[in-house]
Amino acid sequence: MSVVGRKWRDASMASEKGDARGLNATTRASRAAGASSGRFLTVAAILLLWAAITVLAGRAPAKAARLQQTPAAPSLTATLGAGQITLAWTPVAGAARYELWKFTDAWRQVGGDNLTATTYTDGDAISAGKTYHYYVRAVNASGLLGAWSNSATVAVPTPTSAAPLPPPTLTATAAAGHITLSWTEVAGAARYELWKYDPWRQIGGDNLTATTYADSAGLIAGNTYYYYVRAINTSGFPGGWSNVGVATATGSGGPTPTPTVTPTPGGPTPTPGGPTPTPGGP
Repeated sequence: MSVVGRKWRDASMASEKGDARGLNATTRASRAAGASSGRFLTVAAILLLWAAITVLAGRAPAKAARLQQTPAAPSLTATLGAGQITLAWTPVAGAARYELWKFTDAWRQVGGDNLTATTYTDGDAISAGKTYHYYVRAVNASGLLGAWSNSATVAVPTPTSAAPLPPPTLTATAAAGHITLSWTEVAGAARYELWKYDPWRQIGGDNLTATTYADSAGLIAGNTYYYYVRAINTSGFPGGWSNVGVATATGSGGPTPTPTVTPTPGGPTPTPGGPTPTPGGP
C-alpha cells in the first residue's frame, strides 16, 4: 500500500471511532434524561397522592361532625282546603328525611317513615268542628333527630247557613177528633220541625216537608194544646220559631175557646229567640 493509501485508511478509521464515541455519549445522555424524568414523575405522583389523602382525611372529621350536629328546626305552616289540610315547611340543611306528627285525640305520625319532601297533604278524616295540631322535625343520615318546628294549628269550622231562615206563621184549628195545623211556606226550607206541648215533644217525624199536619194522637176533648214550628235548611240548620199555635180539642166540632194563659215548661210562652225546645224539655 502506498503512503497515500495508508493515510486515507487511518483518517477513515479515526472518523469512525469518533462517530462511535459520539453515539455512545448521546445514548448515555438520553438514558440519563429518561431516568431523571421517571424519577420526577414518580415523585410528582407520590405528592399528588399524599395531597389527596390529606384532603380526604380532613373531610372525614368534618363529615362526622356534621352527622353529630342536631338538625335545625323547620318552620311549619298549615292551610285548610276542601276536606284536607296542606302542610309545608322550610328545608333543613343535612336532613335525610322528616317526621310529621298530628294531634286530634292523640298524637300520631303521618306521612310515613320516608318523608323526604317538604310538603304533605293530610286528607285523613278531616272533620268539621275539630281542631288539628301539627309538628315536624328533621332527621339526618345518622338518625339524629332535629329540633321540633313551631306548632301549626287548623280549626275546621262548622258549616253555617248563609242566612237564618225566617219563622213561619202557624195556625191551629180544632175539629172533631183532631187539630189541624198549617203554616206559611219558608223559602229555602228543606223540611220542618213541628213541636207540641204535653209536655214538649216533636210530632210529624224528621222528614216533614208539607205545610200542614193533622194531630189526632192522644187528644182529650176540652184540653188545650200548644204548638210551634220552624224551618230547617239543606245544611240542617234551623230557622226561627213560629208564633205559638193554640187549640182546644173538641169532640163535637164546636168553637175553640181562646186561653188567657199559655202554659209552657217552666215559664211563660216561648218566643222566637228564646230557648230551643228539645225532647224532654225546652
